[in-house]
Amino acid sequence: MNYRPLILSILFAGWLTPAAAEQVELSEQDIQKLFPQIVLSGDGAKQRFEAAGIVYHERNNARRKGRWETKNGQYCSAWPPNWNEQCYTVWREDDVLTFIGPDGRRVERKMVGAPNQTAASYLTSKQMALLFPKIIAKASNGAVQTFDASGDTKYVYPGGATSVGRWRIDAGKYCSKWPSGESCFRVIREGDTLTFVSSSGQRTRYTIRQR
Repeated sequence: MNYRPLILSILFAGWLTPAAAEQVELSEQDIQKLFPQIVLSGDGAKQRFEAAGIVYHERNNARRKGRWETKNGQYCSAWPPNWNEQCYTVWREDDVLTFIGPDGRRVERKMVGAPNQTAASYLTSKQMALLFPKIIAKASNGAVQTFDASGDTKYVYPGGATSVGRWRIDAGKYCSKWPSGESCFRVIREGDTLTFVSSSGQRTRYTIRQR
């Protein structure tokens, strides 16, 4: 992944309280972890998932057995008799999953036995404004970014080169402005990891520590 300073950001883990749940796109890792823990219910049917890649569809007394996997950030499933695979992006809000197919068609299913959504809660504007100046964000390539309360932000590349920009919070989003332009992101906290979600749904993760 090409890390750039306009993507970076935020947060001192111990201060955060989960924000109200909002719709969040699930990554492949999210899907792999979540699906074996839940049962999906809707249209009079239920679906159950095994970690080994088996999925069951149950309606009345009839039961079908198919297979599921994750691929290119999507949930994919195939069913007999033709086993044609179909893939969907998956969004979660509380105990509801929304599956969006390549044609844009949306199907909602309710989860039974779903774990809490605390790991996928967006940070609020207030949380980000309080915490950004207190942390250092680090990318997997070794670059680090700091945030001053004045609105200045500094990005230090692994080789030592530095870029200086401006950061702000706008309507629940972290925004940073550099000579190349400005970009804004929703931010999710999971332990000491921050995930930045762009308007297109692309996710980029960073680790944080106290400044």
